[in-house]
Amino acid sequence: MTIKSNQWIICELKYLSIASSLLVISIFGDHLLSIKRTPVNSYVIALTDTLIHGMIASLSWLLVAVTKGQPIYENIILIESLLAFMTASAIDFDHVLEARSFDLKIVSQLSDRPFLHNTSLMLSISLSIIAIGLLRHNWLIHTYGWIFLTAIFTHHLRDAIRHGFWFYPFHTKPVPQWLYVLTLTSFPLICSLLMNIVAKEWLERHSINDNIKYQAMDLNLEEV
Repeated sequence: MTIKSNQWIICELKYLSIASSLLVISIFGDHLLSIKRTPVNSYVIALTDTLIHGMIASLSWLLVAVTKGQPIYENIILIESLLAFMTASAIDFDHVLEARSFDLKIVSQLSDRPFLHNTSLMLSISLSIIAIGLLRHNWLIHTYGWIFLTAIFTHHLRDAIRHGFWFYPFHTKPVPQWLYVLTLTSFPLICSLLMNIVAKEWLERHSINDNIKYQAMDLNLEEV
């Protein structure tokens, strides 16, 4: 068996193990939301639900790194995963902003979904960040655009199980559980593929020397 074959097997095992953890956390999160809320446990459930959003985004970004063949224990990958965690968790803060209160009774009685749960708006922001990074040749900004996309998509996808997506002014039907699982586990593959395509096109258009390669996960261009 060749070295490349061994590396491919290791990559597959990493992907399967992280994807399994992702599904376990997702199932736990769904069970958590089915628990009857009381004045005692409501804040704990709300906080845990937000943290689960963060963990799902973080693990999804690790899957992107695995697909790219990057060592997931490198500091830069862990920092990027932490950014995905923080971004996905912060999205739920719009409930508090919309309600202008930390009282969960008031927050839960909002008539409309808050602005950060507008999928079309957030996708537009994600693509704008990615484009700005490319135009300014700033790979910190460009990579964060993909991290932001991963964070908001996984967050909105999980919410869509109960509420569907909000593509202003339209709302979709709730996403079936099987479709949620399929989309959640395949999204990192699609994201990694798109990152490679964008990087390749950008390099070709700018006639970058063959001695320079694009490291999507390293946040910059490194000379070989």
